[in-house]
Amino acid sequence: MKCNFILILLFIPCITQAQRFSVLITEFLADPSPARGLPDAEFIELTNVSSQEINLINWKISDKSSTATIRNDILLSPGDVIILCPTSAASKFESFGRTIGLAGFPSLNNDADDIVLYDEKGNIIHAISYNLSWYKNPLKAEGGWSIEMIDTSLPCLGEENYKASEDESGGTPGKPNAVSQKLTDMQPPSVEHAYFKDSLTLIIRFTESIPYEYIHKDLIRLGDYAGSILKFENANLFLDEYIFHLSHPVTRNRIYQLTISELIDCAGNRSTNISVVSALPAPLTPGSIVINEILFNPPSGGSDYLELFNPTDTVFDLSQIYLANRSVTGEIQQVRKISEKTVLFFPGTFKLLTPDPEFVTSWYGVKYDKEIFITIPLPSFPDDKGVALLLDQFGSILDELDYSSKWHHPLLKDENGVSLEKIYPRSRNTKDNWVSAAASVKYGTPGYVNSSFRKEKSISATLETDPEIFSPDGDGYDDRVMIRYRTEKNESSGSILIYNRAGKVVKHILRNGILGSTGFYYWNGLSDENQKLPAGIYIIVLTIVTPDGSFGKVYKPVVIARKD
Repeated sequence: MKCNFILILLFIPCITQAQRFSVLITEFLADPSPARGLPDAEFIELTNVSSQEINLINWKISDKSSTATIRNDILLSPGDVIILCPTSAASKFESFGRTIGLAGFPSLNNDADDIVLYDEKGNIIHAISYNLSWYKNPLKAEGGWSIEMIDTSLPCLGEENYKASEDESGGTPGKPNAVSQKLTDMQPPSVEHAYFKDSLTLIIRFTESIPYEYIHKDLIRLGDYAGSILKFENANLFLDEYIFHLSHPVTRNRIYQLTISELIDCAGNRSTNISVVSALPAPLTPGSIVINEILFNPPSGGSDYLELFNPTDTVFDLSQIYLANRSVTGEIQQVRKISEKTVLFFPGTFKLLTPDPEFVTSWYGVKYDKEIFITIPLPSFPDDKGVALLLDQFGSILDELDYSSKWHHPLLKDENGVSLEKIYPRSRNTKDNWVSAAASVKYGTPGYVNSSFRKEKSISATLETDPEIFSPDGDGYDDRVMIRYRTEKNESSGSILIYNRAGKVVKHILRNGILGSTGFYYWNGLSDENQKLPAGIYIIVLTIVTPDGSFGKVYKPVVIARKD
């Protein structure tokens, strides 16, 4: 038998593995209403900016809440553009260009959202995080206009590389972007903030995206640190934040000098020997952060502000602090978190909280400093009287200011735009410790030393416990501890608080009460909720403030021992 063999040659096109930034999100419409000339539906435009053909099968497009998958073979040649939209809107966009309707297309938030493009293996190809400022036009931010990428050669540039479309129809899906032009990125990268999440984890956030291949273990030097960096990883989708894992723990509350030998961004800009400070923040205690100045009666068109001061020698984290006020019946309300991200508050520094930094800087003639100013909506602070509160993450009160417009100088003719300043930062929030800001500083010192500031005098005090170890188990032996204090001045005010080892207040023995030169209190080992506390070490903290501004703080450990 004779057999015939046929050799069949198959040509399979070579599709290479996509790299980061090979396909870009070059346009998107998050708020299609009121429509101008585009369909009344959301879309996302992708462009292949690489030199290779790319297959989009099983690629995913996602926002913060949902993800859609491309289920078909979609080949994008270099320079090709494709429009992604909901399945129901696909027919409306087909006249604009090549279109794919996706089931489960992510619903983009009008004001702010993330858009992330993944390849079939789950690798991030491009990610952006937009908000209303990306429009660079408040009228177009009202709806009906897409946001377009300006220069596809600078995918790391972020917000600076996007703006509202200038096409009269409201956008250019499937066509060259109306805002397209060549940009120049000459700004070298730097560090936005650095902090220790815990004793073995360092977080560094950069001012822009830093490619992963430019990060290495020897990049960072920590002054006064004997350990080393073991490994690192991305902290988010945008390559602007990294996590560094340390070999040995750092010391809490010690300020470390970080030196970064070299940073290179996507545009090739280079920075060398960047120096920043960082710390592992300490737990918050009452009085650790104080309200130092308040503007509650701004001029017409202006905004309130609240200034905080760290009078201690300790570093704290502002993301653990909340603002609030009280209702007319005394309930805590309008609680606002100061920051979603960790912001270190270093000793002897100020933070200025306001919804309108531009007003504050222009009205009071002060310089805007991103390290001081924090843009945040404030609770309501009435013009006549009100309450400003600082709370920790557990709801404990760190500071409370029960202010009144009657605290202003009696000869002041116009209170509009005049702030109240604290004289002695650590002293009580009473009328005699607050005064109108001076005319010489335009009636306000937001973010800077108060015009009325007076240096406080220190006061010595002692704490003793008897016994040092007690067992509150009801057996009649050492069921409570006596806390005895002694201070050099009489008629002081003060607080005695009990903290657990996590830094949380578990018992208020005395809240801003009057202290004699000596005295004592008893503690039975119960919490403020009359719950039995577990065995372990607790810290007694005595804080003393005198009418003349003298201040003292004393710490004393005590141990609860239990048989069970």
